[in-house]
Amino acid sequence: MKTILLLGAGRTAHYLIEYLDNAAKQNQWHLRVGDYSEALLAEIPASPQLSTTRFDVNNAAQCLDEIAKAEVVISLLPAQFHIKVGKTCLELGKHFLSASYVSDDFKELSTQIADKGLLFLKETGLDPGLDHMSAMRMLDSIRKEGGKIKRFQSYTGGLMSPDHTENPWEYKFTWNPTFVVTAGRDGGIYLRNGNIKRIPYHRLFKEIDVLDMPGHGTFDAYYNRNSLKYVQEYRLDEVDTIIRYTLRRKDFCKAWAPLVALGLTDNIFEFNFDKNISHRDFLNLFIRTGEGTLEERVSKAINHPVDSDVFKKLQWLGLFSDDIIDLKKGTSAAFLQKIIMPRWEMLPEEKDMIYMAHVCYYELNGKLMKRKCYLAVEGENQSETAMAKTVGLPLAIAAKNILTGDIKLTGLQIPTVPELYHPILDELESLGVVFEEVEEAVADQ
Repeated sequence: MKTILLLGAGRTAHYLIEYLDNAAKQNQWHLRVGDYSEALLAEIPASPQLSTTRFDVNNAAQCLDEIAKAEVVISLLPAQFHIKVGKTCLELGKHFLSASYVSDDFKELSTQIADKGLLFLKETGLDPGLDHMSAMRMLDSIRKEGGKIKRFQSYTGGLMSPDHTENPWEYKFTWNPTFVVTAGRDGGIYLRNGNIKRIPYHRLFKEIDVLDMPGHGTFDAYYNRNSLKYVQEYRLDEVDTIIRYTLRRKDFCKAWAPLVALGLTDNIFEFNFDKNISHRDFLNLFIRTGEGTLEERVSKAINHPVDSDVFKKLQWLGLFSDDIIDLKKGTSAAFLQKIIMPRWEMLPEEKDMIYMAHVCYYELNGKLMKRKCYLAVEGENQSETAMAKTVGLPLAIAAKNILTGDIKLTGLQIPTVPELYHPILDELESLGVVFEEVEEAVADQ
């Protein structure tokens, strides 16, 4: 009996487990799910073809034993543990999948992976993952038609459903809160009109672009890490502009920028207090002593009046509260996360949204054309999220297709080739994850 081993049963595992449980039932496979948290394992519905185990990735003997019994291993563990699982898969001759970026550690193994005839499929979640697949399907289609690609821009965001308007930020944690609080710290680098541009973290949320998505409104778009590497991965040597963005609701970035500027999102320097402090005390650490109340001094420091929308958003987060923070030691980002977690934690009935878009300008038959590709997916509730669906289902479909033999590719791969992206995107459409495309001729610009 073939076995799929899933390591990690957290936020993004719901749809992945459900899909693979059904696939296991249909194909007489076995799905094994491991996680360090017994509470998470207890939430998984019982099934004849599914078993669970409390899994400790630092237990080398357990890693060897569990991976040895599987044909395909999927890791939803924190990114730093993937290489440990990956090396064990390589040693034992097992296929490996994850949604995380290809790290240098994995690149060093690429020759060994290929020599063993294994598939190590990385970057197969949402972002990275669905962004690669949908972009390459659109770009390859344009190339097949004879188009010459000039500009490419890509946007992704995990947000809340627009129905939730009581939150002035229109945002809650739909994935790892730590990564949200520290998002953007690497800044951005991109190509615009033939010129390489670098934007550092302290300016990232101030110098943004916008995206208008038909039927869904206007979004803030801030630069997402290194866009230049996609010139090679997407075969875009001829373009003069390539930019990848992260999406937030309109005016989110204007209010988040002061938190970055003040240093509240820093994750390097670590505080160590003798006693717990209040939200207000924490904020005051970053504000110069002077005349006026803390509110007045913060207003001056961030250059936003106390009656402005930006200042009201900061108040809504609880930054000026006298509530005590349940933390004595940690970085600024860790303290900030503790403060805002109650405000940004999804309630059981709330729904998240995933938005993705690609905009491509290309020349065809002497005309400049513009093609847009859009995706909007709404979650069901706190557990059945759009984030879980769009991260988990691509991995699940890929794992199934490996075991059925429909994917025969080997080596260290990301889903930018037709053999990978066509079957995954086609099946996703049958599951309600559908991209829409619109095209128009435009004046030269």
